[in-house]
Amino acid sequence: MLHIIGMILKIIGIILAVILGILVLLICIVLFVPLKYEIKAKFEGTLDSVNVKFRCSWLLHLLAASFSFEDREFTWKARVVHKVFGSEETVSKAEETLKTDVEEVYKKEPEVKKAKLPKETRIDESAVTIQERRIEAAEDESEEKAGEKTEEKTEKEGFWVRIEGKCKALWNKIKTFFENIKYTFGKICDKIKLLLEKKEIIAAFVEDEVHRLAFARLKKEAFRLLKFLRPKKFMLRTRFGFEDPYHTGQALAVLSVIYPFWGGQLSVEPDFEKRILEGELLINGKIRTVYALIAAWNLFWDKNVRKLYTDVKSMGNKV
Repeated sequence: MLHIIGMILKIIGIILAVILGILVLLICIVLFVPLKYEIKAKFEGTLDSVNVKFRCSWLLHLLAASFSFEDREFTWKARVVHKVFGSEETVSKAEETLKTDVEEVYKKEPEVKKAKLPKETRIDESAVTIQERRIEAAEDESEEKAGEKTEEKTEKEGFWVRIEGKCKALWNKIKTFFENIKYTFGKICDKIKLLLEKKEIIAAFVEDEVHRLAFARLKKEAFRLLKFLRPKKFMLRTRFGFEDPYHTGQALAVLSVIYPFWGGQLSVEPDFEKRILEGELLINGKIRTVYALIAAWNLFWDKNVRKLYTDVKSMGNKV
């Protein structure tokens, strides 16, 4: 009996160990298997020449997706193991169904049945007498005269009604105009008071020593995460310019920020005289979930960051 119970417990233990091993394997796959991505772009000065492609894959291409913009058309495709989805597939399916429907229509013989038209019944104009026409004309004249008289009366009455309505509408507009001015002025005063109160609260919140240490830790972890997520390859060669040289200078200032990181792979030629955009871009790299998990772990065990989180929640409720 004890031998049987031991065998059952042994089998249960083996099953639990297998399940645990599978869970650990899945967790390691999610954390350490990288998501590969690649971005390619090419532009030659016109919208028709813009060509942008993005593709990413994970776990030996078992999960993959790609997006492209070419000839002013956007297409996408995704794959889950062996199942493929995408805009190209839907278009091809639609074309196939349309082709089969057209073939079936041409196979069928047209069956057109001639419908017999009913004989037209002709009205003899001579049956209508001249006397009947005269009576109809007299009735029409009397109706027209009565309608003119009623129209004159309604016009006179409606004239004074319209004047009265316009006066009331004008008075209501003037009244609402002054009420809106009063309401807007009061609203602006309330906002100014609220901003002054919030400014004092925010200044005291930022100057707190614990909060300053927490912000410094957040900044450190953010830069470390960006360093881990930095693309493996970055290449940009471009010649650009805007209609306003000021905007060209602003774009050049933004690109100068990333120049120290990829100086050798960055070639920028600004044009301050005309509007132009030419060049090519290539970015590829890998993203691992474990880097984000490490950053979250470090922030969670930092007491200053936890204090900052609770203070932010309480300040949000107060404000």
